[in-house]
Amino acid sequence: GAPHVAQEVWDLIKDRSVPVLGICYGMQELAHVFGGKVAPGLKREYGKATVSRIPGCDSPLFAGLPEEFMMWMSHGDKLHEVP
Repeated sequence: GAPHVAQEVWDLIKDRSVPVLGICYGMQELAHVFGGKVAPGLKREYGKATVSRIPGCDSPLFAGLPEEFMMWMSHGDKLHEVP
């Protein structure tokens, strides 16, 4: 029963070619919108986590960010099938 992003937001992202990075719920929302499968995981994860850029990644999404940075995660579901 989690809320979903309005279709108008997805239309704007597509029209303007805005890069999107989904972390935790954002990744689950992307999977939902584009046909992936999200279902309960075997364990819950909660707390700080480190995001590390893959060597050679030159996406504008990471412009101005360090190679590694902290994020907060809180989830019990996981991606079971990639869209």
